[in-house]
Amino acid sequence: MNSKLNVGLKLFWVALILLTIYCLPLFLPGTEGVALAMALPLAKGKKAEEEEEEDEDEDPDVKALLAKVRSAAKKEVSMHVKAINAEGEEKVKLIVDKKMEVFKDVPIDKLKKAVDDMEAANAAIAELKAAGQNSAEKSKETFFQKKLKEAFPDIVKHLRAGQKSFKFEIGETKAPDLVNSASFGDRVIFGFREAGVSFAALPELFILDLIQVMAGGPGSNPLSWIERNVHTQAGPPLVVANPTNVAESTVKSQLGYQWVEGKISAETIAAIVPVTKQAVFNYPMLEQEVRFELIRRLAGVLQTQIIGGTGVSPNLKGINTYATTFAAGGFALAVQLANEFDVLVAAATQILQANFVPTAALVSHLSRGQMSTAKTADGVYALPPFVTAGGLEVYGMRVIGTNEMATDQFIVGDFTKSLFNWVENITIEIGMIDDDFALNQYRIRGELQGMHRIKEHEKTAFVKGDFSVAKAAMETA
Repeated sequence: MNSKLNVGLKLFWVALILLTIYCLPLFLPGTEGVALAMALPLAKGKKAEEEEEEDEDEDPDVKALLAKVRSAAKKEVSMHVKAINAEGEEKVKLIVDKKMEVFKDVPIDKLKKAVDDMEAANAAIAELKAAGQNSAEKSKETFFQKKLKEAFPDIVKHLRAGQKSFKFEIGETKAPDLVNSASFGDRVIFGFREAGVSFAALPELFILDLIQVMAGGPGSNPLSWIERNVHTQAGPPLVVANPTNVAESTVKSQLGYQWVEGKISAETIAAIVPVTKQAVFNYPMLEQEVRFELIRRLAGVLQTQIIGGTGVSPNLKGINTYATTFAAGGFALAVQLANEFDVLVAAATQILQANFVPTAALVSHLSRGQMSTAKTADGVYALPPFVTAGGLEVYGMRVIGTNEMATDQFIVGDFTKSLFNWVENITIEIGMIDDDFALNQYRIRGELQGMHRIKEHEKTAFVKGDFSVAKAAMETA
């Protein structure tokens, strides 16, 4: 009975060893020798070497089969335990001998059958693995069993160490494929494109916020108004400009006036952009971009014309053309170390003397910057008492820096006396001309019509000049 029990136990060990040697490496690559070392108990001393000599009298078939198992075990163990010196080789031999101890009294037929069964199982598992056993088609039960087998050595190790529990993950563990730029076709990944379209910077638009604007419409061209002029004559009868003091029961002063019509016609600012339909199909936002660009450009030209138009058709008559020239008046040769601040005050005074109140001064960005950095002889920043911090206002006037003004140029004025009338606001239209239909293209046209005017009696509300000339006229002799 004991003999049969010993044989049964040894067969159990044979099955477990062969399962570890042949099967575990297939489920858990890289653990061949480690699995074998963990699955078998370690023998003590040199008992294996002594019993190796006794095996010489055993059946040749048994010896051959044992040699085959020994060779496989040695190969698997040596992959992970073999040392680089003689001591390492001896250790490998000792471990293999200890593992072979369990085969001593196993009957040849049962041992052979166990080996054959393990090889068949090994072949079946290898075939299953080659066929894609790790694919998504395998059942959850098979996958779970595989993970249990992989974790079995660690489970045993932790239980033997006295731990009551062991946790491990059940999930696919596959090395990720390397992904680089070659993994994608041309233009598959576009990256990030910022919104909008970049374009060349244009001058800031401000003039329509500074002056009066009227939307007269198509019926307001030409724009006309009535001006009253004073008429005088030496007489008889005597016609004077203003009332006079007279004695009781004497002839009163006679005033004379003339009414004249002022008139100005609209001018047109326009541009056309031809666009092919293919371009719009390739870039759906193109038409919108062209519309925006036309509106922005037309508004920029309009501002330039309102400020500096010559008045020669088809140009608007701008503020600079209407304005009166700077005159030093009482400041002539009377200001020591005259600077830009002094010039603006003198120009504002000239406007005030004409019974208007200046609201703003237009200067170049350079001039405004120089005014803001004014210093004393000691290098200390100094602003006149009539200037707000930063030079934003001088003598109650807003100082505006703009590229519409030349470096040395300035215009000071009561800008409420300047009027622009829209006959046709900026309009965008699309159409075809000539052979556009045959060329499969169309044209986007932007257009505006209007006029700018300053009435005759209000020209003195604006003063223009150059800083260098004005300072020379004001500087003490």
